[in-house]
Amino acid sequence: MEMHYQGKIRQRRAHASYDKDGNVEMYRDTTAWLTKDVTQEDLARECMDVADVFFFHAFIARHQARMFDACIDHLDLGSIVILIDYSMNYG
Repeated sequence: MEMHYQGKIRQRRAHASYDKDGNVEMYRDTTAWLTKDVTQEDLARECMDVADVFFFHAFIARHQARMFDACIDHLDLGSIVILIDYSMNYG
């Protein structure tokens, strides 16, 4: 059985890059879709490991969205809402 997942791979740069201390960096970490052969048991275990984190995140996201909508629905006439969305996970 194959499992597809997002993981980090080390990739050689076409041209050298330099860090803030002047050291040469010839490799960079890149996010890629990877595949590995696993047993059904290992796949189930892997899913259970990430399920708790995912469902907790989904619960928080839904709660925040409901609270935002409730604030907007009960806004006084003539009020202004400023929404700032930080894109820390944009990449």
